[in-house]
Amino acid sequence: MIKLPASLLPSTFMFAAASIEPAQLWSWQRATKPILGDNFHRNYSIRPQKVPSAPVPNCIVLHITPPRSTLEDRLQEEDFLDEACALAQTLGYAVPVREILRLRAIHPKTFIGKGKVVELRGLLRATDAILFINTPRLTALQQRNLKELCQTEGVKDRISVILDIFGQRARTMEAKLQVELAQCKYALSHLVRGASAGYEQQRGASGTGFMAGGGEKALELRRRQLREQSKVLQHKLKTVEKRRMEQRKHRRQPTVSLLGYTNVGKSSLLNALTHSHAVSVEDRPFETLDTTTRALFLPSVGASALLTDTVGFIRQLPLELVAAFRATLEEAVSADLLLHVRDASTLGTPLFAEQYASVDKILRDVGTPEHLKHSVVEVWNKVDLLTNKQRDQMARVLAGAKREASSPDVVLVSAQTKEGMRELVRMIGDRLVEGGFLQPAETRGADKKSSCEKDGKKHMCYSDEEGKQEVLSSRTENMSNKKAVNEVDV
Repeated sequence: MIKLPASLLPSTFMFAAASIEPAQLWSWQRATKPILGDNFHRNYSIRPQKVPSAPVPNCIVLHITPPRSTLEDRLQEEDFLDEACALAQTLGYAVPVREILRLRAIHPKTFIGKGKVVELRGLLRATDAILFINTPRLTALQQRNLKELCQTEGVKDRISVILDIFGQRARTMEAKLQVELAQCKYALSHLVRGASAGYEQQRGASGTGFMAGGGEKALELRRRQLREQSKVLQHKLKTVEKRRMEQRKHRRQPTVSLLGYTNVGKSSLLNALTHSHAVSVEDRPFETLDTTTRALFLPSVGASALLTDTVGFIRQLPLELVAAFRATLEEAVSADLLLHVRDASTLGTPLFAEQYASVDKILRDVGTPEHLKHSVVEVWNKVDLLTNKQRDQMARVLAGAKREASSPDVVLVSAQTKEGMRELVRMIGDRLVEGGFLQPAETRGADKKSSCEKDGKKHMCYSDEEGKQEVLSSRTENMSNKKAVNEVDV
């Protein structure tokens, strides 16, 4: 048996404890016992070392109320500040200081006044934080000047924070390409000259013996690289879009899309309707970024539809993201039925109308088809959080909406308590029948249900008058294949 020197035992123990995963320690002990001997494991208790977690970075959030703002904007300042803090926390920052700043005028060089810059410099030094100014867009010059004057590592605006969140949340290849394209466009518009930005004049080589020219500037080189990268990403996205179009051609089932403001419960509603848990439902903005589609069975019609959850919208969504995600948004709004999910717990506050206006603006920018303007069902989620006063107000609002012929249908649901789910499923089936995307169960011969085989699996089918068989539901007898059958690749 090989014996190690006593002087090497502590170092050997430290190496083993630091480099081996906790789940592998037992097998490591078993493998090294013939070499190290029984006394080693008896004298030295091998346990995984606790690696100290990295400190959470800090971020100071400053919400800007622009000059000549309306009274409605001033009333919603706290809501906008809460939303900005939620964005920073989603990105992984702690928010030690949050503040609302009402500007009398916008300073071209620093966006905010000199006195506020001096105040922020002290706060940033004390908290070792970065600065997040909740305004739609800062110019490249303003970001550089604030970074130098405040002596901080980073200055972010609302667009850059949302882009970073999208970069963290992207999982599929298409989402990653879309986010990368949006980041390239943002970086292209925020290139700034100057030695502090890292884009000094480059010199040409003088190996030939002649005086060389100035060469290509680093700023111009970076701009050319970003443009070439954008072209490559656009070409890849077109290839993915063609593949999605081919997949859509082979779909025989009608499609239903969930749209709405971020963090209103679209993913929870998808899980509740389809009885699945594949979509994350954390309470934070943009938790779901990738498009997810599941099969939804409609008992009242006796057929299935495809229910799709898309990326959530937000106020002042960056134009770069709208352009990059245009293909995904166009596919969502081109569905046979739209479910506009709204947060009923915000009823009676300006935020309820503000979120609706933000979603409506993005849909108009994308270009909603004409037939969908009359194929929208509003789903008011989170009714379990309503107070008695809000319920009375909701009853008055819904009573007034019923008197207007142009108002969409409203369904009250709760994804947590499953309240109103049956009514929503029935509404989806009725709307798809009214639009001609599905036939009623009576005319489709649903009473002639039978068992048929397709792709080597048994399905529940029906036979129409012409004797043609069509799959009624995709539920198979083999429960192990249930996930593979219900999931639809997009």
